[in-house]
Amino acid sequence: MKIAQASPQLLPGDKISMPNSGPTGTVIRWYVQRGAKGFGEPDERVCEVDVAGRGVCVFSEAFARRLDRLPS
Repeated sequence: MKIAQASPQLLPGDKISMPNSGPTGTVIRWYVQRGAKGFGEPDERVCEVDVAGRGVCVFSEAFARRLDRLPS
């Protein structure tokens, strides 16, 4: 999957922890979210994460890079 390979720090199936000692989650996939062109918003790569107790959350690539990978 090309999108995931471009961000090797977070791959589908990775267990990660949310910032500020938040819950853990599992990376589901990466995809490109189309920006609202009429408002000048750029396309953005986002990561879906299945967060324990919260369901699926979507983070921008910039935010996802700040998530901590749990030790395996």
